[in-house]
Amino acid sequence: MRSVLTCWMALVLVVANADLGRGAEEATESLEAAADQLVTKLMERQGIPGVSIAIGRDGDVVLAKGYGLADVEHQVPVKPETLFRTASICKMFTAVAVLQLAEDGKLDLDTPVSEYFPELDKDDWTFTCRQLLGHLAGVRHYKYPGENNSTRHFPDVQSAMTTFVNDPLVSEPGTEYLYSSFGYNLLGAIVERRSGAKFDEYLRDSVTNVAEMSATQVDHHYRILANRAAGYMRPERGRGWGRRDLKPGELYNAALHDTSVKVPGGGMMSTPTDLARFADALAKGKLLEDATLAAMITEQQTTDGKKTGYGLGCRLLAGEPNPVVGHSGGQAGVSTYLVLDPKTGKSAAIMCNLEDAELHGVAMKLLSLAESDAKRE
Repeated sequence: MRSVLTCWMALVLVVANADLGRGAEEATESLEAAADQLVTKLMERQGIPGVSIAIGRDGDVVLAKGYGLADVEHQVPVKPETLFRTASICKMFTAVAVLQLAEDGKLDLDTPVSEYFPELDKDDWTFTCRQLLGHLAGVRHYKYPGENNSTRHFPDVQSAMTTFVNDPLVSEPGTEYLYSSFGYNLLGAIVERRSGAKFDEYLRDSVTNVAEMSATQVDHHYRILANRAAGYMRPERGRGWGRRDLKPGELYNAALHDTSVKVPGGGMMSTPTDLARFADALAKGKLLEDATLAAMITEQQTTDGKKTGYGLGCRLLAGEPNPVVGHSGGQAGVSTYLVLDPKTGKSAAIMCNLEDAELHGVAMKLLSLAESDAKRE
């Protein structure tokens, strides 16, 4: 009798495990089908050559998939390992680096930045790292023609500062929200000075390796990078509109751009899978202490109390009870978006090789898929 009962219980467990396996497989298929529909419509609507996505949940990348072409001329398909420029998403990496150094007591977020650059003798640099992180320092953004598509090569973060350090502040520190990639160049230079390591080395050792982001790296213009996506534009959407020889709506190669002018603010390469891993590491406390993460995702204000919609290196996209933070990115030949629920760790990342594509809506819907899919399970 005991042997019969034992066999019956084993059979029940086998059937139950099979049902669970089928349930998980069906949930994955359902998630992928919903994502396919969203991305296919996005590509058709905006004429995007190639898209890559990743959805993260519970410490895993539950979906990573490429669509379309990474290189139209050579008919190379997008794969999960295809590298895209992060554009401004990497401001989140730089912010984490700065906040880590603050945790370690190697810098003070509220010390005037002039103290870190005594050789520049900048009396007006009373702004702080906190203000730089929140785009409240008054440091200018792109100003001169061609700056956003610079082709000048800078060998390191410190040399790229020559682009803007001699220009006056646009506004008094703290008084105005002024988005500035050059402000993040300063932060990258401060990371180097306070850590004693090169910016890319610090990121590798303290951010990307910790988050298991094996593909993320500096966007070296002259190096051969495996799986690098080509970049494109359509004149009515991108920066080629002023060219008389370009027809509106047609697909063209993006303008040349050497992003060494702004590595800490927009000069990295990554994959959606790596971005999802970064989001998970951030939410789980692998990169920052809880109190520091809370400060990072707290909305900043100007001195007269105006809210900015921006924290310390990230945008605030939705408030309580379902907070969402993240960052968009856009530059020559690429558009990107990363969204994260810091409470649950769920995330979604989307990267494409068309500049000025609108990705916010799809990114938020992909995050919703992660939420709804988890509830079904």
